[in-house]
Amino acid sequence: MTSVKQSEEVVAQLRQLIESFDNLTLAAFEKAVLTAKSFVIGLALTQRRITVEEGAIAGRLEVLHQIDRWGEVEDSHDLDREEMKRQLGSVTCVLLKQ
Repeated sequence: MTSVKQSEEVVAQLRQLIESFDNLTLAAFEKAVLTAKSFVIGLALTQRRITVEEGAIAGRLEVLHQIDRWGEVEDSHDLDREEMKRQLGSVTCVLLKQ
């Protein structure tokens, strides 16, 4: 997996957006990024552009690809799927209290 280099302008715009977050939103964003392993999913979730379910599905794409290639590890991949939904759901709950 490789990353895509972003222009300085895009990086500056994203930095400005994140710097505008209050402490609670920033904490929720961090949790979403770490849980989904995706900056884009974390941003979309905290900006209420996607639902928890959509974020969990998007966050699982790489895992699903690996499962297709190598097979599912019982009592691991299925638990990870539910844990991701739980964690992303907690992000949404925090943001709803604002």
